[in-house]
Amino acid sequence: MRVLVVGGSGFVGRALTSRLLEAGHAVEIWDRQLPAEGPGLRCREVDLLGNEGLPLPTSGPWEAAFHLAAYSVPGLAWTQDLIMANLRMTARVFDHLAATAPGCRAIFASSAFVYALGDTPLTEAAPLSWGHPYALSKRLGEDWALSHQATLRVLIVRPFNLIGPGMAAGLLVPDLLERIRHGESPIHMRGRDDLRDFLDWRDAVEAYLRLLDIEAPSGTIWNLCSGAPTRVSELVHALLQAQGLDCPVIFSDPATHPIREEWERTKAEEQVAFERVCREQYEQRLEYHRICLTPDAVKEARREAALLRPMLREELDARLAERWATVQRRLRAVLEDKAAEAGETPGGGNDERS
Repeated sequence: MRVLVVGGSGFVGRALTSRLLEAGHAVEIWDRQLPAEGPGLRCREVDLLGNEGLPLPTSGPWEAAFHLAAYSVPGLAWTQDLIMANLRMTARVFDHLAATAPGCRAIFASSAFVYALGDTPLTEAAPLSWGHPYALSKRLGEDWALSHQATLRVLIVRPFNLIGPGMAAGLLVPDLLERIRHGESPIHMRGRDDLRDFLDWRDAVEAYLRLLDIEAPSGTIWNLCSGAPTRVSELVHALLQAQGLDCPVIFSDPATHPIREEWERTKAEEQVAFERVCREQYEQRLEYHRICLTPDAVKEARREAALLRPMLREELDARLAERWATVQRRLRAVLEDKAAEAGETPGGGNDERS
């Protein structure tokens, strides 16, 4: 089968490409950073956020396509630009597939983040949420992909917590391993000891491979998960044990969660304001150079805006540091009040910043 993997150099994309080649498929991958080509593998450097046309199939239309490319770390400082970037990548890919490979089995990698929080196991029919910007970007992507279900055989996959080598920084496991390597003890977790569904990346790849043969109506949605709930604390202790370590693990106190949530909103709002100011600075510099008839006004405006960006970032960091000091005082006050009510002495130094 002729298979296109969009985002073939990413965490899942690399493993999926390798497995597709093992199964005898002819694979083409699109990405901005490409591996070396080999038997049965064609690599194309493609910028899905650019304005150039996307490559055409060369050996007949693609029979299947996996769209994996996305900004996919929920803990990023999400802005409107990131949300729209994910949507733009999905829209360009699915519009292109519909025009050049009608009937193609088009598989969109969404996320379990689209589900609303609840106390019961999540099925594909569970309520959805717009609450997190990353979830919003994936729901918009799902809708765009499904708009082509009459032309393409659209299949939606909602992976839960995939774990394995090559995960992006900013996710739970790589960040935790980095802290373990630096000798942090005790381990201060920045979230709650929730139940999560963790899935080995090799099982995920096998599931993706099965989608090439499964018979299902266009528009079908699947959860990609193990079905086995695991406490975050269990995963943390397993990682510590694998490193031959035994140290305390401390989770944030539920009493502080409202303050933490307010802090996360503050960081997101400040990031949005930072990006807006940077964009305004560029537009002002561009207008100035156009009035002055500066040669290559766009290039000069970008250069000057890039020089201003570190200064603006320093100002942002200073504001956040001041606000974080206030948050720390509020956190200590909450924990001290709780300890006083229980007749205990509060422990010190539980930095809950994320």
